[in-house]
Amino acid sequence: MSRSDGNHLTGNHLTGDRLTGDRLTDDNLTVAEAALALRVSEKTVRRLIESGELRAFKPTKRNTRVPRANLDAFIESRGTGEVGVGESR
Repeated sequence: MSRSDGNHLTGNHLTGDRLTGDRLTDDNLTVAEAALALRVSEKTVRRLIESGELRAFKPTKRNTRVPRANLDAFIESRGTGEVGVGESR
């Protein structure tokens, strides 16, 4: 994989609009896709998986997938840290 810029992967994997693109709504995300959605490194996602904080599975010996529902639950459990207009903490 090559990098087109500091944020996105090129090729068959990630493109500039991945967070709003159709593939990120797939049921199972790659580690790279989960990292992009969380805005962390792939290494951080792997650490979260290894620690049990983020549930994932291995469909093959070399591939890891994060179910979208698990990613959403992880994000919800952590909170977004963002406050919308008119909201307070």
